[in-house]
Amino acid sequence: MTNHFRITLLTFACLVQSASAALPPSWKKDINLDLEKEDRDVLVTVSLDEEVYDKTPDNFANLRILNAQGNDVSYRLITESDTRKQTQKHRWSPQNISLSPSDEQLEIEFSLKTGAPSPSQLEIITPLRNFEQRVRIYGMGNNERLLADDAIFDYSRYMDVRRTDVSFPETEFRRFRIVIDNPTSEQESRLLQLTRQLRGNDETGRQERFTVERRPFRIDRLQLVSTVERNVPEHQLVTDWAINITQNTEDEKLGQTHIEFEKQRQPLTQITLQTDSQNFSRRAWIETARKRSGKITWDRMAKGHFSHFSFGDYEKIDDTLKFPETRAEMLRLVIENEDSPPLKVKGISAAGHRHQLLFLARGDETYEFHYGSPAENPPNYDTAAIELMQAQGINPIVADLGPEIQLTEDAGKQSKGLKAIINNPVILGAIILVIALVLGWSLYQASRKVSEMDTRDVNDSQTER
Repeated sequence: MTNHFRITLLTFACLVQSASAALPPSWKKDINLDLEKEDRDVLVTVSLDEEVYDKTPDNFANLRILNAQGNDVSYRLITESDTRKQTQKHRWSPQNISLSPSDEQLEIEFSLKTGAPSPSQLEIITPLRNFEQRVRIYGMGNNERLLADDAIFDYSRYMDVRRTDVSFPETEFRRFRIVIDNPTSEQESRLLQLTRQLRGNDETGRQERFTVERRPFRIDRLQLVSTVERNVPEHQLVTDWAINITQNTEDEKLGQTHIEFEKQRQPLTQITLQTDSQNFSRRAWIETARKRSGKITWDRMAKGHFSHFSFGDYEKIDDTLKFPETRAEMLRLVIENEDSPPLKVKGISAAGHRHQLLFLARGDETYEFHYGSPAENPPNYDTAAIELMQAQGINPIVADLGPEIQLTEDAGKQSKGLKAIINNPVILGAIILVIALVLGWSLYQASRKVSEMDTRDVNDSQTER
């Protein structure tokens, strides 16, 4: 049994070794990134190219970014989008506030935190209603300067009108002083005390008395506001991808034009028809190829129509068929002509999305992009910091991919080694078959030995008699 078990292990090791040698190779590209030598994270983006798409599965499971130490770097995969400028307001509370109150005026001083932007507006958050207060804002430094002299108010008693913010120009001052005049105001009560003097049924006198309340101006908190411009995604960009038309035939029986084409595994989302024909409207659909038992069958993916109308001053062209993103290598465009003459098709062009990787990089690090090795599922990284930078509208630094380099020894490491081998059904089936044969042979030999031992015992007992 021991010898047979050793043979089983030896056979398994040989299969693993041969399978490792047969694993698909992996590739890498250097990430060309020019950063200042700073010990801080910056947001970087790099776009995928045709070579990467050609060696990447649909779920992009085998994409990795490695640093100089060979460790994984978290990234986020996004679709390349066009951006537009959007003005947004950033609000925050000041730090290091000091207060100097009096009946004549209220003085508040505060300074900006390191790295805080220059404010252009001050909001005074107060719960009070029916007030009017004069507010002055000074910039404090070597030379104090008046930045704003305005009023905040609430006229709720008369109309729903309220303003509690004061605007001022952006400045280099990092410390400010706010002066509010007459912070304790006299407010006339709405209640009226009426005293009437009567003699019999006749009124001989009347006194009216209003209550005056001294009310301090209450401030819950101060809030600074700055206006910033951020780049926000507007719509996904479409990139032209090269295709190769392999067939352009007319099926007279079905009344259809069939245009077959192939490509690398770039993501396509639309086909544009190039034709000299005019004044037509034809139904069309796009199909993807699937091989079954050595034969190619076509599965319809999306349908639409092409049209071109031109007469007089009127012209309308619809020459693009859009469909869900596909990375299929073989596709077919079908144009339904029915009994009409076929269109004079000069060719077709294809376009689709391009994907980008967003990651955090440092100026004192180098990075490599690895792809092509077998992988089941894409990595699940912590990308909270990347998403926060995107939400803040931070523009990433654009990096380029270098030339493709095929890996040899690293291919086995990138493919997760034994896990990738075991997940191969052909290799796994061969291993199970060999182990089953060896174990079956071992059991057969063991049963023969047991039978011989039983026969020997019977013969020995008869001899003794």
